[in-house]
This record gives sequence, structure tokens and C-alpha cells, in this order.
Amino acid sequence: MPTTASSNTAELKQAEEKYRAVFEEAVVGIFQTTPDGQYINVNSAMARMYGYDSPQELMASRSDIARDAYVDPGRREEFKHLMEAQDVVEKFEYEVYRKDGSKIWLSENAHAVRHANGTVLCFVGAVEDTTERKRAEEKLQLEVLERRRTEKELQLEVVERKRAEESAQAANQAKSIFLATMSHEIRTPMNGIIGMTDLVLDTTLSPEQRNDLNMVKLSADSLLGVINDILDFSKIEAGKLEFEHIPFDLRESLGEAIKSLSFRAHQKGLELVYDVRSLVPEMVVGDPGRLRQVLVNLVGNAIKFTERGEVVICIDVESRPSCLPGDDHVWLHFAVIDTGIGVPPEKKKDIFEPFIQADGSMTRKFGGTGLGLTISSRLVGMMGGEIWVESRATAPAIPSVPGVADASPGPPQGSTFHFTAHLGVHKDFLSKPIPLSTEELCGLRVLIVDDNATNRHLLLEMLRRWGMSPTAVDGGWKALRILQETKESGRQFPLILLDAQMPEMDGFMLAERIKQSSGLTEATIMMLTSAGSSGDAARCRELGIRAYLNKPIRQLELLEAIRIALGTEKRSQTSPPLVTRYYLRENRRSLRILIAEDNPVNQVLAVRLLEKHGHEIAVAKNGREALTALQQQSFDVVLMDVEMPEMNGFQATMAIREREKLSGKHIPILAMTAHAMKDDKERCLAAGMDAYIAKPIDAREFFEILDNLVQKSRDEAFVPGVA
Repeated sequence: MPTTASSNTAELKQAEEKYRAVFEEAVVGIFQTTPDGQYINVNSAMARMYGYDSPQELMASRSDIARDAYVDPGRREEFKHLMEAQDVVEKFEYEVYRKDGSKIWLSENAHAVRHANGTVLCFVGAVEDTTERKRAEEKLQLEVLERRRTEKELQLEVVERKRAEESAQAANQAKSIFLATMSHEIRTPMNGIIGMTDLVLDTTLSPEQRNDLNMVKLSADSLLGVINDILDFSKIEAGKLEFEHIPFDLRESLGEAIKSLSFRAHQKGLELVYDVRSLVPEMVVGDPGRLRQVLVNLVGNAIKFTERGEVVICIDVESRPSCLPGDDHVWLHFAVIDTGIGVPPEKKKDIFEPFIQADGSMTRKFGGTGLGLTISSRLVGMMGGEIWVESRATAPAIPSVPGVADASPGPPQGSTFHFTAHLGVHKDFLSKPIPLSTEELCGLRVLIVDDNATNRHLLLEMLRRWGMSPTAVDGGWKALRILQETKESGRQFPLILLDAQMPEMDGFMLAERIKQSSGLTEATIMMLTSAGSSGDAARCRELGIRAYLNKPIRQLELLEAIRIALGTEKRSQTSPPLVTRYYLRENRRSLRILIAEDNPVNQVLAVRLLEKHGHEIAVAKNGREALTALQQQSFDVVLMDVEMPEMNGFQATMAIREREKLSGKHIPILAMTAHAMKDDKERCLAAGMDAYIAKPIDAREFFEILDNLVQKSRDEAFVPGVA
């Protein structure tokens, strides 16, 4: 028996030592507590988790474990309730304080040890440090929360961006409506002011009255220029400026633009000439209005800042269209050269910025908004080109323009504004050149007398392109000498082109000497003037001069005048008409025109302007009256205002087009409106109108559009609704 007892004791001791070894060497914390939670026994791993050197130190520091051990004492109460309910707790997680005050997360598995009578003797369990896992989970939760917050912020940004875009669109729409309204409200009275002034200036006036009205006209034109600059700049800023892509005659378009500036140039005694080189296509594709706008801005500035000398516009091909099929574009180089005050080197870049001028002081001599060059720069950019300026003090004028460099005495000065534009070449130009000459003019000997070298060069080039044989001299005495020589040789000049303003002997004095010379009276003389004055027409008739034209001369205008002047002489009329630009226009057929316009001033203006050119006019105050008039009478064309009471121009036009579906006819309708936005033109064409012109109406542009419109209506290939 003792041996057996001794053996059991040894085995018990061995098992206890084995348990103690497992207890001490375990990597998880193992503990034993009283029912109220005080530690009875803990292992070293448990002590290390709490930051103590030994289990004894941990148990000594945590005598009141229920109060001090847990961050959240409520978790201990939850632990007790679970244990009482099921005697076991699995993966019970809680946060505790370590010795150094830091916190860790523990995951606990424990069970209750009960007496045979059911009372709890102790709790035994194990804990695992899950701090890293909990931190990873918390980090992941934070990342999820952050991602959700970011997604929500992005959603809010999208909503805000959409709201901002809608607000910007509404603002742009409001701005566009405001610009359209401003344009209409300002241009309507301006049309009356400028138009009526032009009408009165075309009547007999005293010198004082004419001078006063010219000042009114100049002021009105300046005001209109400021208004146009502000409206165009606003349209560019609002992104509402669009470009047309239509075929147009570059030389004719340029001639019209320069013609509108000739009066200002002539007032200052400046020569205003343009040179389109022979390689430049006749017909190009682009936006003629915007191209003219750039040229008018640059040439207008050149005239403003030039006191003497000349302003020359030169156009050449920067890169030529190749011969490859389908290559139908060309780069053009435009240069506007003046002999003015020049641009300081430090201002060359600034002048293209908004509201900047070379002289920006309030007391500057030259006015303006400072927007013209900015708008020109933006327009050139939209045409795919670039714009820059050179000072003639450091860069000479284009040497290929004869006579420009020595146009004025003294040291070189002035500016050369360059810009390039990428334009399409119309297919008709690629397939065949546009004929300008006629058989009766081929080989015609022409004498040009002009003291300005640039003018002589341009006229020589122009006449040669038409197949004529021109000779040019720079003054009256040389002209008389060469006329005498040709008379003796029997090779006289049937046509003589004279400049009216020349030193020593002006054009009229020379014409008088020619008519007095025996054997020279058969020549047809045409007078070209830069600054016409009262009485010139009567003097031309006295001297037998056949034509009197203002510079700069448009090519087709000069060609038509030459044909008429030579033709009238061949018919040997006793009193041939004096060919002027007014004669060229008034020589066309009289039209029956219906004007639909509610503004009384604009009614009077349109009636007087058209009646003056021999047209028969009827007036309707609104669209409804226009429809009634068209039922009762036939008209060649309708001039339709857009804004009218009772029935506006759009409604009236659509009603007219509906009627025409039954009749098969088509009457041309020209929209005349004070609205000048791009959308307005598109709305007019979409409504069935055939062309569009913005008020204030430029008489030259108006009659050109009117003539083209009527001509289209007579053409068998006329397509309704195309401007």
C-alpha cells in the first residue's frame, strides 16, 4: 500500500509539474480568478500582455480587478451575466489598460468551475492579444468610412458642379439675352441717326451744314464702333461667337471693307490702297464678315494713328494649295502698313490685351475702347492664324510692295500689322480661274497718271490681269510728254486714268490740257480721287471726263466703269452720263419692294433710301399688314423687320412660305433687324428668310445684298432659304 500511495503521489506531482510547465510556457495568457474577478493565478504570458515582469506583480497590482482592469467596467458586468447564464464565454473581446497606461485588446475564452452543490468556485480561462487585428479592423473601418465620405463629397461635388454649370448656362443665356436686347435697343435708334444723316448729306447743303452733319456722322460711327466692340468682346467671352464657312469673293469683300473706310482716310489726306497678289485665289471659303472685321479694325487703327502718307493693305499666299486632289486650303498672309506714329517696342505685346492701348492715359490724343486689337487677335486665332506687329523703325516694310518704303520723306516710321488666316479654296477656283477680262479690252493701251508709287503698281497689276496694256507715269508733265510721243508714233492711248490730287499739275488741270491738245481729244478720260469735293462732277462734265470714282477702287467696280465709259463714247451720245459709283448702282432695274417695319423713323429712312435709287415702295407696319399687302399686290422683294407688334417677322415669313407651297412661287425676304447675334441670323434663315442684314444698315452692304438676293430669285437654280 505505501508503495502504491507513493507511486500515486509521484504521478500526481509529475502531472502537476507538467501542467505548471504548460501553464508557464504557453503563448496565450492563462488565468484563474475568484467568482468576483480577482486573480488567483496567472501565467507569465498573461503578465507580459499587461506589461508586468512577473505574474506576482500583475496579481499584486490588480487586487481590485473589477474596478481597475477594464477600460469599460460595463464589459465585466456583461461577462458575469454571460457566465452565470451559460458557465462559459467564448471570444469575449474587451479593452484593458497595461502597466504603462496604454490600452490593448484581448479576446477571452473562459468557463466556470462549480462545487458539487452548484456554487461557483472560480473562473478559468485564456486570453489572446488581438490589438493588431483590432487596429487593422479599425483602420479598415476608417478607410471604409473615409471612402464613403469621399464618395459622398464627390457626389456633392458633382451636384455642385452640375448646379454651377446650370447656373453658368443660365448666366450665359441671360447674358446672351441681355446682349441681344442691348443690341436691338441701341442699334434701332442708331440706324435712324446714321441713315438719316446720310440722306441729308446727299442733298444740297451749305458748307457749314455739311460740316456739322459730317461731325454728327463721324460721332455716330464712333459710337457704333464702341458698341460693336463691346458686344463682340462680350460674345467672345460668353463663348457665343461662331464662324461661317461659306464661299466668297476675297477681292470684292476686301474692296467693300476698304471702301467703307475711304472717307476717313480722305478726310486726313491719306492714300488708302490695297494689293491682292495674283496667286491669291478669287473665291475662298470662310467667314467674310469676321475677316472684314479684322481688316477694318487694323486699317481703322492705321488711319487713326497716321497723319500723313498712306495706308497699304497687302495680301499674299503664305503657302500655296498643292496640286494633289482634295487639297483645297490655303494660308494667306495679310499686312496692313502705315506711315503713322508707330508702336513702342515695350507695347507690342500689350496692345493685344483687353482694354490696353499704346497710350492708355486719360488725356491721350486717340480714343477708342482698347478692344479692337483684342477682338482681332481672338478672331485670327479662330481662323487658325496668328497676329503680330512690327515697327518700321526696326523692321522695314514689305519690300515686295513697290513704293511703300519711300512713300514719305524723312526717317522710316509707322507700323506693319501682320496676320495669317487658314481658308478654304472654293472648288470653282481649283477647277478653273474666274474670267475677269473681255475680248474688247484685251490689248487696250491705257495710260495711268498717279504720283503715288503704290497706286501706280496696283493699277498696273489690275489692268494687266484683264489683258490690257497699261503704262504708268508719276506726274502731269510726263503724261503730256508721253502722249505727244504716242501721238507722233500713231500708237495713242484710248483710255487715260488720272489721279485727281497730284502736285504741280492736278488731274483736272491735266485733263484740260489734254482736251486742248490737237489729236488727243478722242481719248476716254477717267478720274480717280482720294478726296472729292463739291463741284467735281460738274467740272468732269465740262472737261468731257467719262467717269469719276473714289479710291480705293474695287476691281469689279473699275472694270464695269471702264466698260461703260468706253461704250458710251462708241455710241457717240451728245451727252453721255458721268459714270460714278452712284451711276453704277442706279443703272440697275427698278424694283417693287414691300417694307415691313414698325419703327416710324426706320420706315422713313428705308423709303427715302430706296426711292432715291428709283425703286417703288409699299410699307406695312407689322407682319399682318405685310401678308395683306402680298395678297393684293406683287412685289420683287420683302424687307422684313423681326420685332413687330401683332405678328413679328418670323411669324409673317412662315405664313408667307406656307402660302407659297400652294402657289409654287418664292419671293425673296431680306431680314433687317437690330439684333446682331449669330443665333439671330440662323433663326432668320431657319424661319425661311433668304438673307440677313443687321442695323444700323450700311448702304453699300445693303444694296449689294439686295442685288444678289434679287438676282438669285431670277436664277433657275435658286434654292429657297439659302443666304
